[in-house]
Amino acid sequence: MYTVAMSDATRPRGPRPSGEPEGREFARIPLDNAPWRDVLHLATPLDFAKDEAVIPENAPPDFLYFLERGEVRMLRAEPGGQEKTLWYVDPDHLFGETPLLCGGASRNRHICTRPSRIHAFRRETVREEIFPVRPDLMFNLMETLACKVRILSNQVADMSLDELSARVCRYLHLHAERLGDQGGATLLNPRLNQQELAQLLGVHRVTLNKTLRDLEHEGVLGGYRRDEVRVLDPARFLTLALS
Repeated sequence: MYTVAMSDATRPRGPRPSGEPEGREFARIPLDNAPWRDVLHLATPLDFAKDEAVIPENAPPDFLYFLERGEVRMLRAEPGGQEKTLWYVDPDHLFGETPLLCGGASRNRHICTRPSRIHAFRRETVREEIFPVRPDLMFNLMETLACKVRILSNQVADMSLDELSARVCRYLHLHAERLGDQGGATLLNPRLNQQELAQLLGVHRVTLNKTLRDLEHEGVLGGYRRDEVRVLDPARFLTLALS
């Protein structure tokens, strides 16, 4: 059900569990842009440190980006300091395509969550050198854009229609790494602390903490830590995750 264990340094945080309906995804892009590796010689390779911004807010839409390794968090920040994580970008994925194709500066920020190697394609290169001779790459980009529309639609629907407890269990079901079983409980590694999970789910950390305590009192989950959470009632957990 969950992703296979691997080291934090090498693990791409998480493909959807095998057989899981794509329509439930709300945090990561299930379809990648790996075919774009064929044209990386047309891009400029750039290295970024953890917590470094790749595309600052209001940056001009001059580049399309390809993540070779590492991880990037796409977020929207408000003047008051509140942030909403839109999704995480894994290796072999493009980002920055919406402002590139639509025009206008992006209001979103892209922050590296760990050291990352990123390739930047100039707008002119994409439009004049790649698309005319590689229609397959254009089609691949359109497919991943459609996936991103679906993910944003899922986020809007989840925030409007689903209880927070269901959204918490859905995230854990889709993206937590299974560590094994102990004392009748299934151990999972959420790989996000409470603040990061709250930003992804679009709620205040205090609200998330209350929901986690409720799930604990109901006997569904044990205490939540970044590197471990216990599923105490698998049947109830899956009912919430798949609701």
